[in-house]
Amino acid sequence: MHQKENSSIWVYLLRLLGGYLNVTAIILFSRVVGGQTGNISKIAIAYVEGNFNTVFQLVAIAFTFILGGFISGLFKPLDREEMGSRYGFLFVGIGLIFILFSIMGFNSVFFLLYLVLVLGVTNGITLYCKGMVVKTTIITGTLTDIGITLSEMFKGASLDKQKLTFHCLNLFCFLLGATLAAFIGIRTTWNMVSIAGLLELVIGFYFVSLREVAFGTEKEGTL
Repeated sequence: MHQKENSSIWVYLLRLLGGYLNVTAIILFSRVVGGQTGNISKIAIAYVEGNFNTVFQLVAIAFTFILGGFISGLFKPLDREEMGSRYGFLFVGIGLIFILFSIMGFNSVFFLLYLVLVLGVTNGITLYCKGMVVKTTIITGTLTDIGITLSEMFKGASLDKQKLTFHCLNLFCFLLGATLAAFIGIRTTWNMVSIAGLLELVIGFYFVSLREVAFGTEKEGTL
């Protein structure tokens, strides 16, 4: 069965959000939580070293990321007409909780786990664009895809400029979100958690308003 594709704007906005939340976790907690490869590797190291407190913390982070994927699966729509409303309202709820944390305080392990949960939820959203499955909270796959796309040119095939542009825009949007979070967290006195909440709310209401328009047609024609 042909898989309906999602609009590129959906991917780009979530990339920006992923970059913002990843840097937020780094600035506030000195942890990279968007991808779990490093954390799972550290579990093995901490276990061998006998540092079981660290093992417990990392296992909690990994489990919370899994829980985020579970929640994302519960909200997965049955058809594309429901995507805007289901995911949109989910992001609105996430944004409201961010704002609540910004008021009550966010320098705690509970907020760290909430960040992990949100990134797990976002990464669990299955997006289809340009004939590919796209995950938006980590950038490793995008860098690999850029390399693979460029390799086709060296093998004598014509360069797929549209796909390369898509990958580069993914990278740019992630960097844009990361730079925004870094600037707010380092150069200003603004509350970066409340701004994360506002971003979630704006994206959520945007997708609710667009409904199926934001989630594409049989063929994606724009970048």
